Amino acid sequence: PIVGNVVVFVATVFLKRLTRMFGGKATRRNLFAALAYATMPMGITLVFLVPMEIAVFGIDYFGTNPPPIVIRPFEYIVLVGLKGIAVLYTLILVILGTMTANAFGKKKLFLVAASVVGLVVLCTVGVHYVNV
Repeated sequence: PIVGNVVVFVATVFLKRLTRMFGGKATRRNLFAALAYATMPMGITLVFLVPMEIAVFGIDYFGTNPPPIVIRPFEYIVLVGLKGIAVLYTLILVILGTMTANAFGKKKLFLVAASVVGLVVLCTVGVHYVNV
């Protein structure tokens, strides 16, 4: 939870600066609230899917010899697909939350979407390197 709050705060600061370049007037608190709300699908995934993955695969889920897809391919693909849906829904919520917080019209949807996707990719890479 601590790392998650720090990542959402840093993402909020960057998103505020990005949207200011497009004429956005959202406050940091509004963007933080929109981003925190948008990450709920990932939290729900963590609470429900991770225990399901551990129940289905056991300790082998974290191993690489053999990988989980070899042990039970159908179950693995279904669980990864559900995680993918949660990630896509989170991205959509972040884009819509940013648009709403800044009172942007449909004309700026592509700019905001590209900025949000770029920011999410940077945060993902940053969190990955912190964990390594």
